[in-house]
Amino acid sequence: MSAYKRFKTQMTNLQILIAALEEVKPDWAGKMIVDPTGNLAPLGYQADDRTKLPKGHKNYAPKAVLIVPGEGSERVGRGVNAVGGASNDISVSRGADGKFEIIISDYDSSRYGEKFRKEVECTYGMADKLVKAIQSVGAANIKSGSKQVAKHPQWGQCIAIPMAVKVKKSELA
Repeated sequence: MSAYKRFKTQMTNLQILIAALEEVKPDWAGKMIVDPTGNLAPLGYQADDRTKLPKGHKNYAPKAVLIVPGEGSERVGRGVNAVGGASNDISVSRGADGKFEIIISDYDSSRYGEKFRKEVECTYGMADKLVKAIQSVGAANIKSGSKQVAKHPQWGQCIAIPMAVKVKKSELA
């Protein structure tokens, strides 16, 4: 049984998180299990329900809003093993503050470590800004350039998309 590591994030939008995960791991597209109500039970590689352990136990994982199926989920027919190998589910739960926490087993964190998490956070941040820009000025008023590498002060090296936003002088008050 592999202990779980919990990583708090600043991310709050489930749809943007799904898009970011699919951008970073294209082979996860269509394989993630999502329940916005947060009733998904992360499974270990032997299909053991990690939510049934005592909360202080090193292998405990809270109910989740999103699961990337590992070997245990595949064993019980809940999805195809997208994590790979003899893996546990990777899960995302929502904290009381509305922010997501990514939960990855110690075993799987060698493949999905800090670099993976930073890439997801960076991709999420870029998509979140794009969504907010579209909501603010409308899609027709935004032109994007080609992807390029940029250094972000919080997330480090990221893929960035330069954007030009058209606004009316009357909107600049």
